Amino acid sequence: MDSGLHRLPRQGQFRAKWTIPDSAAGRDASLRVTATDADGNAVTQTVKNAFTVAAG
Repeated sequence: MDSGLHRLPRQGQFRAKWTIPDSAAGRDASLRVTATDADGNAVTQTVKNAFTVAAG
């Protein structure tokens, strides 16, 4: 997979990587994750204000 999402060696584990722009420093960030299985079942979870972006 590309686009910043990488499957780890163990089944069901993933790692995401993204770039945060300098303009986001000092602001709160939210995270949203969506997963879909082979049968088409899906779940989405959102964590608002998950962390504050540190100043660079």
